Amino acid sequence: MQITSLKADDVILRGNFQCDEVPYNLVYRVLDSDDARCWKSADDGILFVQTPGLNGWLWISPALSAANRDRSIRALVERLKDDPPLPGISAEPETAVAFAQAYAGDREMRFRLHMALASYHCPSVVPSKSVSGGNARPAEERDLRKIAAFFAGFAQEAHGASVDADSQLQAASAAIASGNLFVWESGGTVVSMANIAHRSPRHGRINAVYTPPDSRNRGFAGALVAELSAMLLREGLTPMLYTDAANPISNRAYRNVGFIAVGSISDIKFQFEDGGDRL
Repeated sequence: MQITSLKADDVILRGNFQCDEVPYNLVYRVLDSDDARCWKSADDGILFVQTPGLNGWLWISPALSAANRDRSIRALVERLKDDPPLPGISAEPETAVAFAQAYAGDREMRFRLHMALASYHCPSVVPSKSVSGGNARPAEERDLRKIAAFFAGFAQEAHGASVDADSQLQAASAAIASGNLFVWESGGTVVSMANIAHRSPRHGRINAVYTPPDSRNRGFAGALVAELSAMLLREGLTPMLYTDAANPISNRAYRNVGFIAVGSISDIKFQFEDGGDRL
């Protein structure tokens, strides 16, 4: 099977991909990057996209037989053999493992599951009943230091990265300026944040949902996500997001405001035999 370098537009507009476009929503974000690269098969049965330095995303049509899937993976591995090593691969779990086995075996690498992601969409919002007061509003410059502290806390909890809040000031300022970062304010205090990260043709992706530990279990994050979801629905977009499948608290909170699980993605990282990650 021949894998060629083409734009993915004709693939992502077709029915098979649309059935999977919630778990594969980040493919749209990758394709919006100026330096994105895209490989696909002539029959549109396989699509690989990557922003250099980040995980590749691999979609294989569920209509392909197991034998054709394996041939497609081998053809893609062969096509990538002269390229810089991939940091990792993101795909539905069976596809991710099959690709990782073929790719790592050719390069004398190991691979490990970094995170299992659950993808959700929200066709309709269930108003939050547990919130103890407050309101949503766009983040403003006066919130800068608070948002920077939230960014540092989010980096620690979501990615295990220990960063100083001051190092997040520039990123926080850019997020505020985008107009897509929102906060929940209660009693004059900002207690939670959430971001509309990207809008694709049919979905709006929410991320960076964070409430500091001393403000948790009061429904703030759920109420804020519900507000952003209602906003996206009014725009004609279906809200979607990814969660760590191993975190039952966040998964339950999103289900409580109307999100429905629609697929899983495995985030796999590659390691060379010396143990070094290529992240």
